[in-house]
Amino acid sequence: MLRLASGLGALIAVGGFTAYGCGFVVRPGEGVVLYNRFFGVRDASYTEGFHIRIPGVDELKYFNVRLQPRVITTTTGTKDLQMVNIRLRVLFRPDAAHLPELYRTYGLDYDERVLPSVSNEILKAVVAEYQAEELIVKRDLVSERILSLMKTKLRTDFRIELMDISLVDIQFGKDFMAAVEQKQVAQQEAERFKFVVMESEQRKKAVVIRAEGEAASAKMISDALREKGDGLLQLRAIETMKDIATELAAAPHVNFVPGSGVLLNMPGPRPAVFGGDMSGIGGRAQK
Repeated sequence: MLRLASGLGALIAVGGFTAYGCGFVVRPGEGVVLYNRFFGVRDASYTEGFHIRIPGVDELKYFNVRLQPRVITTTTGTKDLQMVNIRLRVLFRPDAAHLPELYRTYGLDYDERVLPSVSNEILKAVVAEYQAEELIVKRDLVSERILSLMKTKLRTDFRIELMDISLVDIQFGKDFMAAVEQKQVAQQEAERFKFVVMESEQRKKAVVIRAEGEAASAKMISDALREKGDGLLQLRAIETMKDIATELAAAPHVNFVPGSGVLLNMPGPRPAVFGGDMSGIGGRAQK
């Protein structure tokens, strides 16, 4: 019985080891291609879970099917013949349904073989459609154009799914940057001169309006003098006397307005008492 139990245990152990060797586990985010030593790459893609293989005959080729980032740098020319350095960041992953074809054609390092060449080709084609300034002003349009072309080409020709791109950096040559700076300075100067011209025009209009107002005022005074005699002069005299009385009344030690002023001796009615103990305009100041 002891020998039978030992033999049965050994048989179970060998069977378990054989079963373990015939199976393999694919973790989440991975894809596996089986390479058979006799028949080559199998046409099936193996996703997460437990699968069977032939030990010693089938080799496991693991792919990362998660989204992967990659930064690609290229130098190209714009429509106006300006050289520009562009850094492009892409998010990609292999098409899990076509892993055998991808491995058979490009190998596990497919991204090293495909992405730089495709990215450089499309970047050069798209950038050549825009002038240097438009790459900054129309950055969103440029990104959408690059994304559309790259996504179609990678999916159709290389079985790679492109999820998103980003223009990380756009750098121009020193000569172009100096020209842009000079242009901005010239635009600012033009705006300043435009403001100066507008200010001069407003001042000119103000002078004209003031002159027209003074002319209208002089005409009204002339008409008033012609129609009502010296009534306007008397009104102006009263207003002047009120101003003088207000100023003198605020002065210290002055009780009433003196009556020896030239303006106060003008013909016409004299005003009543303005303040203090003044009995009339014709008195003298008492200190």
